[in-house]
Order: sequence, then C-alpha cells, then structure tokens
Amino acid sequence: LFHLFAPTSALPMLVNELASLFLYFTLGLPYLLWDFLKDGRRLLPRWLSGATVLMGGVTTLLLNYRFYSAAIALTVVAIFSLFVFKRIGLLRAFLLGGFIAGWGFSFALMLRLAVEQLGLRHILDQERLALTERMRGNFMAAFDALFQSYGMGTGLGLTSLRGVWTRVLAEAGVVGFALYLAFFLNMLYDLYRVRRSARVVVSNVSFISLAVFLFFVSLYVENPYGAYVWVWYALWGLFA
Repeated sequence: LFHLFAPTSALPMLVNELASLFLYFTLGLPYLLWDFLKDGRRLLPRWLSGATVLMGGVTTLLLNYRFYSAAIALTVVAIFSLFVFKRIGLLRAFLLGGFIAGWGFSFALMLRLAVEQLGLRHILDQERLALTERMRGNFMAAFDALFQSYGMGTGLGLTSLRGVWTRVLAEAGVVGFALYLAFFLNMLYDLYRVRRSARVVVSNVSFISLAVFLFFVSLYVENPYGAYVWVWYALWGLFA
C-alpha cells in the first residue's frame, strides 16, 4: 500500500519480494485471526493483528491475484467457523458471515474506485504482471530433471526451480520426494489427532496454517533452500 500511494518512496525489499510477502502473510493469517478473536491474553495487541490482516487483505485484493485470494478466503472461513459457529449457532453465524462479506465487498469496491480516481491503475498492472511472472509453474522442468537423473535427483540447491514440490522432486528424487510428502502428511495427521485436546483451537489453527502452506503457497517458494527450511516451520506449527 505504501508503494501504491507513494511510488517514489517505496521500500525496494517489499516491492521486489511480493511473492514472499504474500507467502508469509498467508501462513501467518490463521494465527493473526486466532489472536484477534480469542478471549483472554493475546500474543499481539488486537489493533496490531487487525491492522496486519486489513493491510495484507487489501493489498491482495488490489493486485487481484486469485490464487492468494482463494487461500485467504478459505483461511477466514475456517477460522471463523472455529470461533463463531460453536458459540452462536448456524443461523446467526450465517447472517453474521453475510454481513461481513457484504461489508468487505463494499470496502473493496470503494478502494478500487479510489484507485481509479487517483490514476494508480498502471502501477497495479505493473505489480500484477511482475507477480504473475514470478509465480509460473515448473512441473515440466522438474519432471525433465527427474528423468535425466534416472529418478535420483540432481542434488539439493542445484536447480533454479520455484516451488517446494517441484524443487524437492527435481533435487531429492523420487525417494526424497516421498519422504518429504510423508513427513508433512504425518504432521497434519498429528495435528488432526489432537483436535479434541484441551488446546483444540491452537491445534486446529496450526493445522489450517500448515495445510495452507502444503496445498497453496508452497507452490511459489523461491529461495533455493526454502523448500527444506519449511520443515522447521512445520515442526514449529506442531509444537504450537
């Protein structure tokens, strides 16, 4: 948002790392919403978690990248159901959800009208094109590397592929890919299995965040060693 309304004073790191910015925001969104909604002691002040969610959501809406919008929408629905449905029932939850959706749509519409009036459309188009260019799939290249290495992989960090699954498949081979997938699926199963414990909400939030990474944002991790660093993120989610 800062770059949009003050393009000459933008922070280059944030502008050039839009894919990573969305990735971290999407992973943290379940925890931010949980911290915002829950009663009692919070990790962050409510105004800070709310402001972060608002700015991240608005930036996503402005760039109109449907993949991230879908991930955010699913996260909001999942967290909303955890907190609201059990407390106020189906009908009230449905009405409240409709009200929030209508308010959000109205806010997004007003924001787009403001962008049009301020003549900022070309900046948005440039950012959207840059983001799309950096988020192309590499599955065919991964299969080519796997075929050339006879299923053994090329070695860790030796490809320029983007995305966790394409990189692990090309670099770690069939065996490494199977072990990596089994690790994450086992992690999800552990989080699902403890859903009836005293800390049920935290385990569900970790499950949502890890699932969003596994099935959505992991496709666009760009760092050469990022595919393997995310194992530690999964462990942290489990310990949470």
